[in-house]
Amino acid sequence: MQFEAIHIDPLRVSRLTGWHVVDRNSGSYRLKMGAIFDVMGRDFTNVLYQESQKHALTHSHYGNYTNVVSRLDNFVRWYDEESKERQQLQPELFQDPMFVYQFFWSFQRWHFESYAKRNQNQPTGRVLANLQRQWIRIICWAKNVLVSSRLMQPPLGEVWPQGSKKLARPLHEVGHHRYGDGEALVSQKLLTQVPLSVSDKEATELLFKRIKDDFNKVVLWARHQIDRIIYRLDSAVCACDKGELITRGARISSQAYGRPEMAMNSLIKTIKESHSGFIPIDHVLRGHLVSATGISFSTAELAQNLVLPTKYVIAPMAIWLVAQHPVLTDASLLGCELFDRNGKRTGFISTDSGPVLVIKKNRKGSQQEVVLSPEAGSVVEFLIQITTPLRNYLKKKNDDGWRRLFIVAGGQGFQEPYIFTNQISFAKTLRQKAFVQTHSAELGELINTLSLARIRATAGVLVYLNTLSIDKMAESLGNSKRVAMNHYLPPTIMQFFQERWVRIFQNAVIVYAMKDSHFLLKATDFDSMSELNQFLERHALRAPPEVTDSLNNSVEQGLDALGSEIIISIDEEILTVLISLRLAVENAGPCAAGTAIYWSEFTARVESHIESDDFPDPYLRSCLIKAKMLANPQQFASLVYV
Repeated sequence: MQFEAIHIDPLRVSRLTGWHVVDRNSGSYRLKMGAIFDVMGRDFTNVLYQESQKHALTHSHYGNYTNVVSRLDNFVRWYDEESKERQQLQPELFQDPMFVYQFFWSFQRWHFESYAKRNQNQPTGRVLANLQRQWIRIICWAKNVLVSSRLMQPPLGEVWPQGSKKLARPLHEVGHHRYGDGEALVSQKLLTQVPLSVSDKEATELLFKRIKDDFNKVVLWARHQIDRIIYRLDSAVCACDKGELITRGARISSQAYGRPEMAMNSLIKTIKESHSGFIPIDHVLRGHLVSATGISFSTAELAQNLVLPTKYVIAPMAIWLVAQHPVLTDASLLGCELFDRNGKRTGFISTDSGPVLVIKKNRKGSQQEVVLSPEAGSVVEFLIQITTPLRNYLKKKNDDGWRRLFIVAGGQGFQEPYIFTNQISFAKTLRQKAFVQTHSAELGELINTLSLARIRATAGVLVYLNTLSIDKMAESLGNSKRVAMNHYLPPTIMQFFQERWVRIFQNAVIVYAMKDSHFLLKATDFDSMSELNQFLERHALRAPPEVTDSLNNSVEQGLDALGSEIIISIDEEILTVLISLRLAVENAGPCAAGTAIYWSEFTARVESHIESDDFPDPYLRSCLIKAKMLANPQQFASLVYV
């Protein structure tokens, strides 16, 4: 009776209930409108909420507009607190075009000034460019929601503040840039932080070692986690055979009671056989199980032994799948629907081409069939197997989430199952203390940059490094060439190939110091391959990178990838050095050093090009003929060996 007599404030109930919207892809978002409710009142907020619900259903991903509402809410709070010297904010004022004009000009100034101050650790150009894009989105939202619903009149003359178009720099110039150590500007699109300004040696190490090593380290870690989970599933079957079935109001046998291993086996058997593999464990059920087994068990340990799909179990699988097939975006993979609304399995099917995962890319707005490798297909089958108990539980509750591929039982297990509503909820898993502490020893500093988006971008960049083909990189990511270049390939890597390799074959200006002397070669006495390499670096071409295997492959592919028209400024003396070195390498056979082999292969390419039928310059043909006659492999015979 005392409870029933308590007065419940309907205004407070409305505010505490919150405001949630769902987009057309069933993504759920919470709108931050507390300040709007407090300042503008319940009626204004309710109408705004209803219009936001309609607006969300017209979009496949509403996250950006959630941020817009949050910005408006923060500004309304600030405006109300600063309104001592001006008219207090109220709904009626939004029907005055002059007030709306002044309000949005104040909003624009606050938007740029306040958020720029909060992002001082990021490059100014990037911050301003992002703020400009967000401001244009705010104006679009205001027109489509506030004005369309007549909560607000357009500003006087329908003149909306538009920020500055000069701030809207191309994304590839400013996207994903941070100050890595307080001074050096780095790109964080990949797992590996890529400095935006590097030397040749640093760029070589990045391209042919660190990026690949970091990617392989994460992929190997993810595969190990999957293998451990598979092993635990086999162990759960054995434990189930050894355990006793727990019945309500009864204890397990005296031989097993109070013994942790036997009690755990009995818990596993009971959950699997009496509850179809899953049931949320509340205080009442936990108390019953503790009394029946005689141990105070850990639900996290029980979930681990049962191989329940907690968010920490799911994470390595998603990471590994994206690494194997970078065409899978985080949103499309996590949002994959395994079953259609009629209960037919349509999201993962077997075809003559192999296992196929059917996904939907939000920006493309259409379904896409991704043919998986047999190994990736087996991982998806395993994922379906461990999520089946949760899927059956949700289906019995008529929860539409049962149709999703990814279903999660919380972090500790035995919580109410849920799906990832967006990629942000998954990204938070990788930053939580339990995940970081568990995997930081294996991943090291990579634990701080780990994300599905970075795994995908790194996989795409590695395709480019292995093929030197933007087309193949774009194909692997499922994007256009423009998007692949501007959004995924760090400018440092593009610059490396544009300014180093392309220069070697298309713009190699050779030996300005040698052009006046016909005796430089005879006067030169090379004592080591290092000295010869230094000579070629200083007077001929850029020095080859110090990573042999990856470099040799990339040089080979780079030569093949270039067009047939090559412009080289060269003379007889340099050709003589190069041909002499090539002949010395041929004589040395497999014992030749990697650096010598590099210059030898390059020389062969230059010779082949000059001797081709399409080569137009008779002067360089004559230089090549003379250089072959003057070549002396004995001069370098002692230098080319390992």
